[in-house]
Amino acid sequence: MYLIKRYLSRFVSAEEGTLRFTALDFSGDNIIVAGKVLRLRDIGRFVETIIDEVKELFRVHLFFGLDVFDINWSPGVVHEEPRNRSVGYSCFQDPANTFHKHKFDLVQTILTHPSLRGRFHFVSKEGGIVWKAGPCFAYMAFCHEAEMLLFSGTQTSVGEPARASEIASNSVRNVTGGTIRNILDLFQYFCMMGTFNKTSHFTGRDVTMMRVPHPEIGRLWILYLTFIRPTVVVWQDFFSGRGAAVRARDKLFFGPYRPVTSFELSQNLSRHTERLLKIKISVNLWRHIVTWFLNYHSVQFQEHHALKRSSLADQSGHSEETHALYAGDARLPPGMDFHTFFDSMRTSGVWHRLVRFANFGRPSLLEAMERLPGHNNTELAISPALDKEILHASPTENMAEGIQSKTFSDILQAITQSRANDIAALLDSMGITPQCAPSRALTQPVTHMIHPSRLHDLRKFLNNDSASFKDPQQALALELIRGKEPSLLVIGPTGAECLHCLFI
Repeated sequence: MYLIKRYLSRFVSAEEGTLRFTALDFSGDNIIVAGKVLRLRDIGRFVETIIDEVKELFRVHLFFGLDVFDINWSPGVVHEEPRNRSVGYSCFQDPANTFHKHKFDLVQTILTHPSLRGRFHFVSKEGGIVWKAGPCFAYMAFCHEAEMLLFSGTQTSVGEPARASEIASNSVRNVTGGTIRNILDLFQYFCMMGTFNKTSHFTGRDVTMMRVPHPEIGRLWILYLTFIRPTVVVWQDFFSGRGAAVRARDKLFFGPYRPVTSFELSQNLSRHTERLLKIKISVNLWRHIVTWFLNYHSVQFQEHHALKRSSLADQSGHSEETHALYAGDARLPPGMDFHTFFDSMRTSGVWHRLVRFANFGRPSLLEAMERLPGHNNTELAISPALDKEILHASPTENMAEGIQSKTFSDILQAITQSRANDIAALLDSMGITPQCAPSRALTQPVTHMIHPSRLHDLRKFLNNDSASFKDPQQALALELIRGKEPSLLVIGPTGAECLHCLFI
């Protein structure tokens, strides 16, 4: 019974099992983990160190120190079709991308370069290529180490990260049976589409979101998947058969001997954080740490998430599910809501800014998204007259009070006049003629509000749905005529040479 109780005690609620942290102060810049202080700048240095190590690993071990491959290679403009569901499709297989034709350049170099010829293969009596197991598996071990470094840099730079089980199952290509890839290059950024959620098995629906790693991490992923991974596929097919080759071709993490597991990913993140940060951080612990920092800074970046889908759905009279069906964007993956896509991408951009990542010659994700139409364009439109008196007012003057003092009287007058016109129209329809006030001099400005039905009557009379008044004075004259103004002179042009005078 004691042994059974020990196992049953592991079943606790999420509230009881939540990790709790403390910090040196309320700045949101640090957190105490395992008795050590972890700062945002430490995380930034961790990711940048990972980038340098991956570049060195590529240069020395995977590209053999040859100048055939440029470690600073850029894919240029990447053509991507996020809604393409055909089997085997990915941007790495799309012929529209110029780098597609270079996928076997590394294999060609291994077979023909003078310093590498015969190192990984020999030619059989039949003239076929026979790969040597030792050198090839040693090379694939370096590939696996590069992937684990890239995973560590990705997991710590995307903002709110995914669970290890989700990361381990990431697909680079569409797979037979309906599995759609979740590694995409959208808006020239390497993106990871998350589709797993704890409530999915209850609701029967996935909850999708986007995560974007550091731009340089994304570029290194593309470099690796373009030039190095095709060689791994060839070797896996030769040594381990078709199943291993398919795994290396379709999965983000291939695993030299077996599929990569969530435990292995967490173990490698712990290894690298302990090595560089002196703190052993697993995948689960990191998810808590990054939430700690983003919670502290969520108010600071609130403007980036101000416009929610729910507010637009309410205004259009739809539910959120129905509203998501309107105005679909063909640039987004299927089933992905516009607001979810950009809001979850911005979360990654917020994290990039918090840890002060370098831009590496291109705009940061948040800077790129701030160029979206209308972003940060919420300044109040103020007339030139108000601009002098309000925008250049003394610092102690409240802008709202200044606007109110300038516009309140006009708004009140417009409301009053509109109500008076409505009552006049009602009395007129009942055949009641109100007592008119003494005539006003026509030289004084007239401030009547035009009844909305006048434009409708005009279009009905002319039998033209697009007809409109030529000028405001013409509309005002009709309103005064309809309101039975006691003394009115209307002068309107009827031709190039004459004027027509009308007395009422």
